Amino acid sequence: MELGFEVYKDINFSLYYPTDTSHCGLPLHHSIPVQEIFYDKIYEKYFPIEETDNVLDLGSHIGVFALRALGQGAQHVYCFEPETTYYNCLKTNLSWYPASKYKVVSDYATSETIVNLIINYPNKFNFWKIDIEGYEYEILEDKTVQLYLLQNTNKIALEFHLNGDEQTTNRMLKIYELFEAAGWKTKITDVNGMDLLDHFKNNYWYPDVNKHAREFYNEVLGYLWKP
Repeated sequence: MELGFEVYKDINFSLYYPTDTSHCGLPLHHSIPVQEIFYDKIYEKYFPIEETDNVLDLGSHIGVFALRALGQGAQHVYCFEPETTYYNCLKTNLSWYPASKYKVVSDYATSETIVNLIINYPNKFNFWKIDIEGYEYEILEDKTVQLYLLQNTNKIALEFHLNGDEQTTNRMLKIYELFEAAGWKTKITDVNGMDLLDHFKNNYWYPDVNKHAREFYNEVLGYLWKP
């Protein structure tokens, strides 16, 4: 696998990236996650990464968020990335850090693999970052995962993939109801930071596109945290 290398001097950051992603399911240019995670800090809008955090990174891609978390001093980062090209690049990028600070697995993040992990792994993951192309619902709707999150976690940042489907949006809102009932704070925003939670709850009508909110959005950012 041929890798490129780029240095971002203004944030004291460097990154290996695959030069050929034509065969990958997600041909995402490496500069986009760097912009989102290091400059825009999309996963830290409402809570920081702290030195006490044990991070579970579901959908690690080439490791930009994992590197951000380790650079902020997180105790440990556990990464899931099933795509072989990204997985190999992820391992290369994280090798700057001691092996004791991270773990990388090539499994798909499913409810089965995550339940097996949280039951058997000694670390309690208090910060979850999730970007797994629609599989977030399977995991967050699992009763064992829900109980674990409510008892052991205090920060969840993720991307919800909605694809303009009202039923999928309702699944997202059902997940939010669970955490809100437990006293958690919650937000849903677009990529520009616009607060959308009330839009979804009240299913606002957007006359310029002739659609309701639950039918309009393809992806949104979700934040749930324990005050």
